[in-house]
Amino acid sequence: MDREQEQGMRTSFRVLGHLEAEIGGKPVVLGAGRQRTLLAALLLRANQPVGVQQLTTWLWDDRPINNPRAQLQTAVLRLRHALGDATLVSTVPGGYQMNLAGDQLDLLRFRSAVTLAASTEDLREQARLLRSGLAEWRGDALRDISSETLRREEGVRLTEEYLRALDRRIEIDLQLGRHADVSGELQTLVAEHPLRERFWAQLMLALYRSGRQAEALAKYRQISELLAEDLGVDPGEELRRRQQQILTSDPEVAAPEPVGASSMEPRAFHPGVPGELPPALLDFVGHDTLIRNVANTLTDDGSARRGSVVLSGAPGIGKSALAVHVAHLVRDRFPHGQLYANLRGFGIGSSLTPTRVLGRFVQSLGVPPRHVPTDIEDLTSLYRTLLAERSVLVVLDDATGPEQVRPLLPSGPRCAAIITSRNEMRGLAARQGARLLPLDVLSAEQALHLFENILGVDRVRAEPDAAHELARLCAYLPLALRIVAANLAVRPEYSLTRCVTDLTTPDRLEVLTVEGDDEAGVRATFDQSYAVLPPTAQDVFRLLSLVPGPDFTVEVAAALTGTDTGKAAVILNQLTAASLVHSHDASRFRLHDLLRLYANERCEQHDPDETRTAARDRLLDFYVQNTYSASVVLYPSDLRLPRPASELQVPQLEFPDHATARQWYTVESANLVAAIRDAGRYLLPAAWQIAEALRPYAILGKDTADILSAYEVGLSTALHHGNRHAAAFMHDGFAIVHWGRAEHHSAFQHWTQELAAHRDTGLRDGEARALISLGVVFEETGRLTDAADCSHQALAIAVESGHSYQQAHVLINLSYVYLQLGRVAEAGELCARALTLSRSGGFTHFEAVTLSLIGQVLLYQGSIQEATGYFTEARELTSNIGMYIKESETLHGLSCISIRLGDFDQALELAELAIATAQRASMPNYEVDALVTLTTACAAAGAEERALSVGQQALDRARQLDYRRGELDSLIGLSVAELARNPRQAIDCGEAALALSREGGYRIREGRAGTELAHALVTAGEPQRGADRATEALGIHRETGCRYDEARTLAILALALHGTGDTAEAHRNLDAAVAIFADLELPAPAEVRFAQQTFVSTEV
Repeated sequence: MDREQEQGMRTSFRVLGHLEAEIGGKPVVLGAGRQRTLLAALLLRANQPVGVQQLTTWLWDDRPINNPRAQLQTAVLRLRHALGDATLVSTVPGGYQMNLAGDQLDLLRFRSAVTLAASTEDLREQARLLRSGLAEWRGDALRDISSETLRREEGVRLTEEYLRALDRRIEIDLQLGRHADVSGELQTLVAEHPLRERFWAQLMLALYRSGRQAEALAKYRQISELLAEDLGVDPGEELRRRQQQILTSDPEVAAPEPVGASSMEPRAFHPGVPGELPPALLDFVGHDTLIRNVANTLTDDGSARRGSVVLSGAPGIGKSALAVHVAHLVRDRFPHGQLYANLRGFGIGSSLTPTRVLGRFVQSLGVPPRHVPTDIEDLTSLYRTLLAERSVLVVLDDATGPEQVRPLLPSGPRCAAIITSRNEMRGLAARQGARLLPLDVLSAEQALHLFENILGVDRVRAEPDAAHELARLCAYLPLALRIVAANLAVRPEYSLTRCVTDLTTPDRLEVLTVEGDDEAGVRATFDQSYAVLPPTAQDVFRLLSLVPGPDFTVEVAAALTGTDTGKAAVILNQLTAASLVHSHDASRFRLHDLLRLYANERCEQHDPDETRTAARDRLLDFYVQNTYSASVVLYPSDLRLPRPASELQVPQLEFPDHATARQWYTVESANLVAAIRDAGRYLLPAAWQIAEALRPYAILGKDTADILSAYEVGLSTALHHGNRHAAAFMHDGFAIVHWGRAEHHSAFQHWTQELAAHRDTGLRDGEARALISLGVVFEETGRLTDAADCSHQALAIAVESGHSYQQAHVLINLSYVYLQLGRVAEAGELCARALTLSRSGGFTHFEAVTLSLIGQVLLYQGSIQEATGYFTEARELTSNIGMYIKESETLHGLSCISIRLGDFDQALELAELAIATAQRASMPNYEVDALVTLTTACAAAGAEERALSVGQQALDRARQLDYRRGELDSLIGLSVAELARNPRQAIDCGEAALALSREGGYRIREGRAGTELAHALVTAGEPQRGADRATEALGIHRETGCRYDEARTLAILALALHGTGDTAEAHRNLDAAVAIFADLELPAPAEVRFAQQTFVSTEV
């Protein structure tokens, strides 16, 4: 790409000074006021979501405004238009996000430079990086932004970042002996920031080192007087100490010697060119990305110095092999040689001391044995001096810890080092700036490739299933894979299938040894790491094998071991540092499969049955108690089994809000399912107790196959105990999962069984809940009368028992049914009752659903402004509590409103967001609804081809799911989409929709289907049939009170009558349609405009 092209594609933003934007190499003209504030706000949180509430606070400075969400959406659209690149500002759940690369924003470049400076120990490089970052500042941040709130909240924070970086750069300059250079700068800074004592202390030091002691002491008096006058306080400790140091000529404040000076001159030894690398493995596979990262770090000539890399990981994971492999790849970049030492950190015998290794290294570099110092400091100094001007790669294999490695690290800028260790070596990263790169096991594909390299392609591919299973049984651990391959290689008659059989025995680790060399086995390798652990860490490591799930937290470890979280965290840190436990993010840990097997083997050998049983009981109780707590936060008034009593001391987690509880379910779901299975294996009540508390997660529609298996275990365990009460709750869980998967028949069966069980046990509240759920199934499958009947039965029970939560629930469901039946006004009354109950009872999720329902009622009735308010409030509430299912509904409503307002771009954006939200919820029915929304939006926007494609997708999916209402809506949407291209096909879709709506009693949809069918008939040249259908549809819309649909139908009826020659009646109907749209304060849709144009053109 040439320079002109590069300039043309450039995108950059600047906030550290005047706000500026450049797209495609050209400045962007930004509007005044809110547009600049919005851009600045998004840039300050670049690549992070910014919530709607936060943005409105900044844009309007906490002033009350009408419909802030809608106004913010408009502001975002205008900003996108100004930038000319819609991908820069994306809509995310709950807000918006600016998407930028790290080099496209001055603030990101500044922060990157500061971070890089903190990661190196080279003072000159630190100073260079900090100067580069500080150069991004062109003045006060946000200086031309009108929002006082944004400047107050963010401007002060940014200024503090700048001053901290400036402080650090000056401190480094002083360490480098540049005191004369910074004196003038500091004089300016103390004038600009007179109460920042740090700058005064630095100024005193710079003046003193420049031979201006009297001026330095005068500065102390000046700041003392200033602090006393302005604040009534004395100087702080740093200033007082600096004054004392200057008065006593403390050596600590003396000017430093030039950086790089050495107290030990190198002898004129003949330089050696060592080549000590062990042979590389010819069949090495895997870690391609990691190899590139390591090689790039070792050979980076673009920075002031090359880097050091620490490869850490579990025993047998291939650290040494990878280190040697990379060292051979880059050896040509180190012309002065390669040094290698096996430090024997975890091998048999004692580990090598730094003195011993350094003695050998300096001899390899040409120092005769008689000239090798014996003192470690002299030896280290000589070693580093020898490497100062050379380019040498140092490989330090199998290190125990940082203290063993530090003296061995080369200091020359063209040198580099690779360190391998089972410990993480965090200290080397903190003090020496080493890059820490943990190794993981191979992928399944890489494991098979390794087998093929050792055994030959033909032998492996002759038994592909066995090869895959062997790799799995080896847990993809390179050492285990190589052992298996080695044993197979020397025994050609030994099939891979037979090897699988041998490895599936309980004593798998015994098989994973090299025949004739027990020390080369997996168990022996693990033994070495286990043996050096403190006894308490060994105890915890063994018990961790009892964790049934894939990973665990500190709290789980504390429950399992019967200790507090603080002690558990310390021990997990030890195990992680030793690479026996893997931390895959800040708070979650796991054991690799073979290490789990090894830990379990040790546990069974060392820990008595009662110890293991007690640990398992504590673990299960932890999951029971905390899952119950999370479910109460999400659905505080939901019907549930009583909380199991417990005398065990296990950590109790806090769930302050919906988001925290929901996130806990998400990250722990696999562990909860595994715990249920483990409890079921021992026929413990925890199996159904945890399963029952999984209900809120089951509603989310995630991991449905695993959740179903969990309920199966819970049900069988409950039945084994003869607990019919618990069994009923398990049936409810089964049904929820099946309902979420749109498996209506299975859901119906389980809810029917739940109903029977509750009636047998006399739990009336349970009976009401089952009836409510059955009503939902009936409604979605088109049996509206049965749905209403179930809802009325449930409502009677809820009123009888005084259960306000269930009353609100059933009123909501009954409102849905009434809306489908066309009883819009009654549905609105039920919604009002449900909203009152939800708000008084604190049923937040019901409140959100009801607000959306009221919005739908108002939308049907044509009250667009009011409907917008309710939908917007519902969307915000559903987004806040993570209720993605219902958030999709609110997006549908807002998209419909945008269509009626003529804002088709907004309608499309909302419809697409509805699909993404429904998919996120993993609820196929709602995804169908969202696809129908997009079909309607595309058709309204004139994107007929896309409308047809999406509409057909919705129809196919609805029929596959036996989702009757979705099928009906899809047909109506397709009738609209087909109108311009194929009116006959539109007629077919309209007639099919009309038949389905009549069959199911969907009165509103019957009216809509009739309207679209009439429109298709008129377009196809059958005005009389169109008039008949429109007249029928008009009667339904007036009956149901759907005024918008009434007005559209009047316009279509006018077109039909005009086609039959009844122009007078046509005009009356068109005038009536125009009057309704005016009354609703809505722009006339396409049908009205087309009718007006038709009448004019034919009557002139």
